[in-house]
Amino acid sequence: DFNKVFDLISRYSKGKNILDYGCGNGIFLYQISKYDYHCTGVEMNNHLINSLHNEFPEIKFIDLKEFEESNQMFDVILLSNVLAHLTNPNELLKTLKSKLKENGIIVIKGPLEDNFHFVLIFKKIYFLLKRKLGVISHHSPTLLFQLTKRNMLMMFHQNGLHPLDIV
Repeated sequence: DFNKVFDLISRYSKGKNILDYGCGNGIFLYQISKYDYHCTGVEMNNHLINSLHNEFPEIKFIDLKEFEESNQMFDVILLSNVLAHLTNPNELLKTLKSKLKENGIIVIKGPLEDNFHFVLIFKKIYFLLKRKLGVISHHSPTLLFQLTKRNMLMMFHQNGLHPLDIV
Protein backbone atom coordinates (compact mmCIF):
# COMPACT_ATOMS: atom_id res chain seq x y z
CA ASP A 1 0.00 0.00 0.00
CA PHE A 2 2.72 2.48 0.96
CA ASN A 3 4.61 1.88 -2.28
CA LYS A 4 1.55 2.57 -4.46
CA VAL A 5 0.77 5.83 -2.67
CA PHE A 6 4.43 6.86 -2.59
CA ASP A 7 4.73 6.21 -6.33
CA LEU A 8 1.68 8.43 -7.02
CA ILE A 9 3.06 11.21 -4.83
CA SER A 10 6.51 10.97 -6.44
CA ARG A 11 4.99 11.01 -9.93
CA TYR A 12 2.66 14.00 -9.46
CA SER A 13 4.33 16.20 -6.85
CA LYS A 14 7.74 17.77 -6.57
CA GLY A 15 6.97 19.31 -3.17
CA LYS A 16 7.95 17.77 0.15
CA ASN A 17 5.34 19.23 2.52
CA ILE A 18 2.72 16.54 3.20
CA LEU A 19 -0.44 16.39 5.30
CA ASP A 20 -2.14 13.12 6.25
CA TYR A 21 -5.70 14.07 7.20
CA GLY A 22 -7.04 11.31 9.42
CA CYS A 23 -3.56 9.89 9.94
CA GLY A 24 -4.65 7.12 12.33
CA ASN A 25 -1.60 5.33 13.70
CA GLY A 26 0.79 7.68 11.85
CA ILE A 27 2.68 4.87 10.14
CA PHE A 28 2.33 6.35 6.63
CA LEU A 29 3.88 9.63 7.81
CA TYR A 30 6.65 7.76 9.58
CA GLN A 31 7.45 5.81 6.41
CA ILE A 32 7.39 8.80 4.08
CA SER A 33 9.39 10.97 6.50
CA LYS A 34 12.36 8.71 5.72
CA TYR A 35 12.34 10.29 2.23
CA ASP A 36 12.83 13.84 3.59
CA TYR A 37 9.17 14.83 3.57
CA HIS A 38 8.00 17.44 6.08
CA CYS A 39 5.05 15.64 7.67
CA THR A 40 1.92 16.79 9.46
CA GLY A 41 -0.82 14.49 10.68
CA VAL A 42 -4.36 15.52 11.61
CA GLU A 43 -6.50 13.50 13.99
CA MET A 44 -9.61 14.27 15.99
CA ASN A 45 -8.69 12.27 19.11
CA ASN A 46 -6.36 14.23 21.42
CA HIS A 47 -5.36 11.09 23.31
CA LEU A 48 -4.21 9.56 20.01
CA ILE A 49 -2.37 12.76 19.08
CA ASN A 50 -0.45 12.64 22.38
CA SER A 51 0.48 9.00 21.76
CA LEU A 52 1.63 9.84 18.24
CA HIS A 53 3.78 12.73 19.55
CA ASN A 54 5.48 10.28 21.90
CA GLU A 55 5.95 7.56 19.28
CA PHE A 56 7.04 9.82 16.39
CA PRO A 57 8.50 13.03 17.88
CA GLU A 58 9.94 14.09 14.51
CA ILE A 59 6.44 14.40 13.01
CA LYS A 60 3.96 17.18 13.73
CA PHE A 61 0.51 15.97 14.84
CA ILE A 62 -2.39 18.39 15.30
CA ASP A 63 -6.10 18.28 16.05
CA LEU A 64 -8.92 19.46 13.78
CA LYS A 65 -9.20 22.90 15.40
CA GLU A 66 -5.49 23.60 15.06
CA PHE A 67 -5.62 22.44 11.43
CA GLU A 68 -8.58 24.69 10.60
CA GLU A 69 -6.93 27.71 12.25
CA SER A 70 -3.56 27.10 10.60
CA ASN A 71 -2.38 29.03 7.55
CA GLN A 72 0.03 26.26 6.59
CA MET A 73 -0.15 25.13 2.96
CA PHE A 74 0.75 21.68 1.65
CA ASP A 75 2.15 20.17 -1.53
CA VAL A 76 0.41 16.85 -0.88
CA ILE A 77 -2.67 16.01 1.16
CA LEU A 78 -3.48 12.37 1.82
CA LEU A 79 -6.92 11.05 2.78
CA SER A 80 -6.84 7.36 3.51
CA ASN A 81 -10.26 5.80 4.13
CA VAL A 82 -11.69 9.08 5.44
CA LEU A 83 -14.40 10.38 3.08
CA ALA A 84 -16.89 7.53 3.58
CA HIS A 85 -16.98 8.30 7.32
CA LEU A 86 -18.02 11.95 6.90
CA THR A 87 -21.48 13.48 6.79
CA ASN A 88 -20.32 16.15 4.33
CA PRO A 89 -17.23 15.07 2.37
CA ASN A 90 -17.63 17.99 -0.07
CA GLU A 91 -17.09 20.45 2.77
CA LEU A 92 -13.84 18.73 3.72
CA LEU A 93 -12.64 18.65 0.10
CA LYS A 94 -13.22 22.41 -0.18
CA THR A 95 -11.26 23.00 3.03
CA LEU A 96 -8.42 20.76 1.90
CA LYS A 97 -8.29 22.38 -1.54
CA SER A 98 -7.85 25.76 0.19
CA LYS A 99 -4.81 24.33 2.03
CA LEU A 100 -3.06 23.17 -1.16
CA LYS A 101 -0.10 25.03 -2.57
CA GLU A 102 -0.19 25.88 -6.26
CA ASN A 103 0.20 22.62 -8.21
CA GLY A 104 -0.49 20.66 -5.02
CA ILE A 105 -2.24 17.30 -5.10
CA ILE A 106 -4.78 15.48 -2.97
CA VAL A 107 -4.37 11.70 -2.82
CA ILE A 108 -7.56 9.90 -1.84
CA LYS A 109 -7.30 6.26 -0.91
CA GLY A 110 -10.26 3.80 -0.84
CA PRO A 111 -12.46 2.16 -0.22
CA LEU A 112 -14.10 2.24 -3.63
CA GLU A 113 -16.98 -0.18 -3.27
CA ASP A 114 -17.32 -1.08 -6.93
CA ASN A 115 -13.72 -2.18 -7.50
CA PHE A 116 -13.16 -5.78 -8.56
CA HIS A 117 -11.78 -7.33 -5.40
CA PHE A 118 -12.43 -10.75 -3.88
CA VAL A 119 -13.37 -9.37 -0.45
CA LEU A 120 -15.89 -6.95 -1.96
CA ILE A 121 -17.40 -9.69 -4.11
CA PHE A 122 -17.71 -11.93 -1.03
CA LYS A 123 -19.28 -9.03 0.91
CA LYS A 124 -21.86 -8.42 -1.83
CA ILE A 125 -22.76 -12.12 -2.04
CA TYR A 126 -22.93 -12.38 1.76
CA PHE A 127 -25.33 -9.45 2.14
CA LEU A 128 -27.40 -10.61 -0.84
CA LEU A 129 -27.84 -14.02 0.83
CA LYS A 130 -28.70 -12.39 4.16
CA ARG A 131 -31.41 -10.34 2.45
CA LYS A 132 -32.79 -13.39 0.64
CA LEU A 133 -32.88 -15.37 3.90
CA GLY A 134 -34.50 -12.47 5.79
CA VAL A 135 -31.61 -12.04 8.25
CA ILE A 136 -31.63 -8.61 9.85
CA SER A 137 -28.40 -6.98 11.08
CA HIS A 138 -28.51 -5.16 14.38
CA HIS A 139 -25.16 -3.40 14.25
CA SER A 140 -24.37 0.19 13.38
CA PRO A 141 -22.86 0.83 9.96
CA THR A 142 -19.23 1.92 9.99
CA LEU A 143 -19.45 3.89 6.73
CA LEU A 144 -21.92 6.69 6.18
CA PHE A 145 -21.98 6.09 2.43
CA GLN A 146 -20.26 3.96 -0.16
CA LEU A 147 -17.68 5.51 -2.42
CA THR A 148 -17.77 4.51 -6.03
CA LYS A 149 -15.68 5.72 -8.94
CA ARG A 150 -18.72 7.59 -10.25
CA ASN A 151 -19.56 9.50 -7.06
CA MET A 152 -15.86 10.24 -6.42
CA LEU A 153 -15.61 11.80 -9.88
CA MET A 154 -18.76 13.83 -9.14
CA MET A 155 -17.23 15.08 -5.87
CA PHE A 156 -14.02 16.03 -7.68
CA HIS A 157 -15.98 17.93 -10.33
CA GLN A 158 -18.16 19.72 -7.73
CA ASN A 159 -15.05 20.90 -5.91
CA GLY A 160 -13.00 21.95 -8.92
CA LEU A 161 -10.58 19.04 -8.57
CA HIS A 162 -9.22 17.22 -11.59
CA PRO A 163 -8.24 13.55 -11.21
CA LEU A 164 -4.74 12.78 -12.42
CA ASP A 165 -4.99 9.06 -11.83
CA ILE A 166 -7.54 6.57 -10.52
CA VAL A 167 -6.11 3.27 -9.41
